[in-house]
This record gives sequence, structure tokens and C-alpha cells, in this order.
Amino acid sequence: MLIGIPLQVTMKCPSCHQPAHVQGLSEAMVCGACQENISLPPSWWLGWFGFAEIIEALGCSEGEGNRVSGFWQGQEATYSYGRRMPRCQSCKTDLPADQLAAMAAAGGWSCSCGKLIRVRDATALSEKIVPGARWLVHEGKTGADGAEPIQAREPIMFACMSCGGGLEVDGTARTVTCRFCSGSNYLPDGLWLRLHPQQTVQTFFVVCELTPADPEGEPETSPQETNWMTDDDSVMTGASRWRLPPAYLASMATDEDDEVRAAAALNPGASSEMLERLAQDDEWDVRRAAVQSGRLSEPTLQRLIQEESDSDVLEALAALPLTPALLISLAGHREYGLRVITAQNPATPDAALITLAADDDSDVLEALCARPLPAEALKSLSQRDRRHADRLRPLIARHADTPPAVLLGMLDDEIPWAVRRALAQHPALPAEGVLRLALHDDESIAATAKAHAAYPEALKAHRAQRRRRLLITAGVLLILGVVAAVVAAVGLLVAYLTGKLPL
Repeated sequence: MLIGIPLQVTMKCPSCHQPAHVQGLSEAMVCGACQENISLPPSWWLGWFGFAEIIEALGCSEGEGNRVSGFWQGQEATYSYGRRMPRCQSCKTDLPADQLAAMAAAGGWSCSCGKLIRVRDATALSEKIVPGARWLVHEGKTGADGAEPIQAREPIMFACMSCGGGLEVDGTARTVTCRFCSGSNYLPDGLWLRLHPQQTVQTFFVVCELTPADPEGEPETSPQETNWMTDDDSVMTGASRWRLPPAYLASMATDEDDEVRAAAALNPGASSEMLERLAQDDEWDVRRAAVQSGRLSEPTLQRLIQEESDSDVLEALAALPLTPALLISLAGHREYGLRVITAQNPATPDAALITLAADDDSDVLEALCARPLPAEALKSLSQRDRRHADRLRPLIARHADTPPAVLLGMLDDEIPWAVRRALAQHPALPAEGVLRLALHDDESIAATAKAHAAYPEALKAHRAQRRRRLLITAGVLLILGVVAAVVAAVGLLVAYLTGKLPL
């Protein structure tokens, strides 16, 4: 995909200290005021349009840009950068992007307004500044050709200040020697400016070709990303949107600006070796970006779990789709906040959840109670000491996964009213518990239990059990009565037979 990066820079000439408008991306230019050559080495360009500025430009929407004034190595300049495909600066007509290669071969393009626009292939300097650079468009002559030598103009007659003789002034030098008296004449500003009109501000374009990180094409820009001029994460946004060339990323990864190194880590083109190095960076935001890439090896992630001290890096790590082994390691981490995140992670395995159920931090335990849990973890939570019981038991009593045996076991304790009410509402509470609560002294607890879905059947079973008990009791009493009668009859018979009972 073709992307246009418009650049513009105005500096103070080191010789005359007048504004000097840079005409293009070259390593030298001529000051429009004093005609002195000005050197513009690659380091000068990178001082104004470094990784941060160019990646920031890639992250903005078409037509947006930024204008900045600043100092670099004691030199002041006003410069701008942004994103826009090339257009004529006179009539604002867009150049046909599909014809740029042909334009570069021809040396330029004639706009309908009559202006000849220079187009040339990208240079080594432009490729160093802009990733994937292909063409340079709309440069001035001194920008495209380097330091333009001062060309002689049609002579202008001027009188010698010593003898009054005629001087032929063509603009090749500001000091002219009289051919009559050999006197030296310094040309005044008015004449010199007539021979060398002041250059105007020049906007030139670097057109690059990059592959969007999204296979579907360039992602839509969010409102937050659109306002990139005030967004601290603008470099991150631009870096993650495009697949940058490996050589450009390698330079970014060693830049002194930690934000640039972090942007390199987030780029989809970053190699595994680069990410492993950036995961050991001295700055926490670089390490966090390496983690957020989601492409670090498991041994590196395990090392970060054991050694990392920055909470932001650890939180980024915990937010990844980690393997069960890594999640189990996080469950025993020294940082309680990390254990909270692990407790909230839907991928955390049962073994880690059971470990967390024995945690001593109440926030971790409450995070556990807010998610699905295995029966063993819930049983462990229900048996925690009184220090945690007051906060945990209401949560366990309302937890959808709490086993019936655990719910029933909670009724054996002296639990608060709110816990009893929660138990009375739990659909998994066994019938025995429902009946016990239905007979509770507190009318609201009893009413809640009687509204339980299991209560009618439980009551029916309870009544049937009571009838069975009554029948059994009656049968036992009857049998006992018959036995007693038989025993009494046998006793009477024995007494009669032994003569102890007279008739």
C-alpha cells in the first residue's frame, strides 16, 4: 500500500542567520539569502525526522499532520510531517499514484496548472528516514540535485563606488572588483535579493510502500488515534499498524528513545530474536511492549514471572493467553494484584484455582468467588478461618457452582441472616436444608425457603416420611402390645399350672 509522507523544514542559515527553506531530501542545499552551501548530513535529517516522528505520521489519518518548532544540537528549526499522498502545491491537484514509477523515469510530471513537479526514485537517505521509501516528489532543485552551484544571471549594470565606472554584476559573487580602478565593491542587499529572490517554503513528499499489519487492509482509525497530535501512544499506534522492514525495525530496536524501542517490539514484523532482546530492556515500557506482542517464548515468560518487578509488565503478562503451566506459576506469584488477575482469567486451570483458594489475600478470594470454580476450590473456600469467613460465606452461598454437600454443611454453623437467606435461595440446596430453613424461627427465612423450587416436593417427601414413621411407630407399638399380651397370658398359664394361681 502506498503512503505519502509530506515533509517541510525551515532552519536558520549558519552563515547569515536568515530563514533557509529546505527544498528537498538531500545532503546539501544553498541558502537563498547568502548563497552559502549548507550541509545536511543524515544525522541532521534524523534529528528532526527520527523514528518517533515518521512512525507517528504513519499512524495518523490521510490529510493530518503536525507542525513543530524545536532545537537540535544547538540549531533551531520549524518542521512539519504528516500523512498525505503527493499533490501539486500550486493548484492542489493530486498526482496519479499509479503513475509514480513512470513519472520518476521521466524525471517529473506536468500538472494541468503548468507547474513541473519533480519526481525521482528514493535515495539511500530517504530509505533510512522513511521505511519502505519508493519515490521523492515535489522537491525544489537544490533538494533534488544537492548543493546547486550559483549560476550566472543576465548582467545588471551597477556603478563602482570608488570611480563610478560601470560594473557588470551577474550574481556569481557578492563582492565585485572594478575593472577600471580595481576597487572592491560589496553589493547592497536590495541588488543581491533582486539577483537571488528569497526561496519559499517547500513541502516535498516521500512516498513509501508498506504492508498493513491487518490482512484485511489498513484498519479504521479510532477517534483516539485520530487525535494523535495529543496522544502519548501515537508512536505505538503507528508502529503496530504497518509491517515495517526488518532493517528499519533493527534500527528502531537500538534507538536511545525507549518509546521507539517499545514501538519496534509491537510491530508485527519484529523477529523473535529482537523480541527476546527487548524483553530484557532496562525500561519497563519496552519490556511491557515485548510482552504485549504475544510472541515471547515460554521460557522467557517464565523468567519474567519469576524476576519481573514492574506491575505494568506483570499485568500485561497476566493478560496474555498463557499456557496452564504459566498460569499455575502466576497463581503463586508474590504480587497479589497478579494473583487477582490470574483468578479472573477464564483460562486458569483448576489446579491453579485450587491453589488460589488457599490464598491469604481477600481480594484474590473475592475474585475467585466471582467466577466458575471446581467443587474442591469451593469446599476449601467454605472452610476458611473466621478472618475470611464473614466476606466469603455470602459469596459461596450465592455461587452457582457450590456443591450441595457444601451448602448443607454451611447450615451447621452459626451463620448470619444474609447467608441463611442466600442458602434458602440457592437452587442446589438439598431438600433437607430447604426444610430446615422452612422451619426457621425467622419468618423471612422461612418464607424464602418455602418459595424454593424444591420445597413442594421436599415437603411432600417430608410428610410421606412422617407418615411412614408414624405407621412404623404404630406397628411397633402394636407388636409390642401383642407381645406383652402373649407374655402376660403365658405367665398366667404357668402360674396356673404350678398351682400358684388358684382358679
